[in-house]
Amino acid sequence: MENIKLRFLTKVKKSPQCWIWVGGKSLNGYGKFFLNGKLTEAHRASYAIFRGVIPPNMCVCHTCDNPCCVNPKHLWLGTRSDNMQDMLAKGRGRGFSGKKHTVAAKRAISYSSAKMHNKRRSNNTLFKNQKLTFSQLIQICKEYKKLAYHKTNTKQLAEKYMVSARYIRKIHQKYAKGILECS
Repeated sequence: MENIKLRFLTKVKKSPQCWIWVGGKSLNGYGKFFLNGKLTEAHRASYAIFRGVIPPNMCVCHTCDNPCCVNPKHLWLGTRSDNMQDMLAKGRGRGFSGKKHTVAAKRAISYSSAKMHNKRRSNNTLFKNQKLTFSQLIQICKEYKKLAYHKTNTKQLAEKYMVSARYIRKIHQKYAKGILECS
């Protein structure tokens, strides 16, 4: 266990408050670490290494709300519901209003806490530094579905909206996960 702890700590920059993960990260800012031969989120690995076993179906939540923090003192166990309630209580939730967004809000709240942490954006934005309006995202989503049906490349949409093809695919992923309603 000491070897794992040492390997883990080589990827951490300790500050007075948070321990910042400087190793590899996912798109939503969470660190990634191989623990027992399995790629896992670094904050979950930190909890397992320094605090103990994580029970099945439990989330490892942050008191500091910093996705790249792996300080075991900032981590606590909770259910998805606990994490969503914590998110809403701290004002990190995305604003939903109106009939169209009711289904999306319900899906978002029930969705995995790890995937939802990147929703710490202002109302009606899904991405950091979002360049497009919410209505453009919906339009792209609709057009992507048509393109996918015809097996056409996403480059067309990317060029049309002056964004990368990867950004187009990320928009579709938000739709596929029920975070973005395109109806």
